[in-house]
Amino acid sequence: MNNGIGIYVSENSKPKLKNGHNYICYNSSYNLYNNTRFDIEAQKNFWGTQDVDSISLLIYDFYDDPSKGKVYFEPIWVPRKEILLTIQGEKGKPIDLIKIIEFILSKKSEICLNIYDVSGRKMRIINKNLEPGTHRLKINNLKKGTYFIDTKVNGIRRRFKVLKI
Repeated sequence: MNNGIGIYVSENSKPKLKNGHNYICYNSSYNLYNNTRFDIEAQKNFWGTQDVDSISLLIYDFYDDPSKGKVYFEPIWVPRKEILLTIQGEKGKPIDLIKIIEFILSKKSEICLNIYDVSGRKMRIINKNLEPGTHRLKINNLKKGTYFIDTKVNGIRRRFKVLKI
């Protein structure tokens, strides 16, 4: 996740993506790039959405270049008990240009998000109840500097250190 290309498959690669329960999502150019003439089975993976058209747009395969193999990705796996939290910068930009915090929730959840500056001062507090699905919180109003983002979603805590330049 959060790369230019998530998975790049070359002629010598043998990816084990079928029934993998992998998170293949949130990459800026392609989530999966098939640079072979072979078909790839990548069923039962999480692509950040269940929308087939959205998934297809971030897969490079036969439909982009007929000399390449196809990527088969249905059925799509959706995590049931897991909460995926990612921090993304602008599309194609490094993580230090953070503007969005993204939550993917499998059930209705209460989130608490605190942003602290390097001296420990709370810069922003967000407390919300969110429905299942993908949610994006914009935080692009922070000044340049180092920040710590402390999150708690249904009792699961994560902390991120980011540099906004």
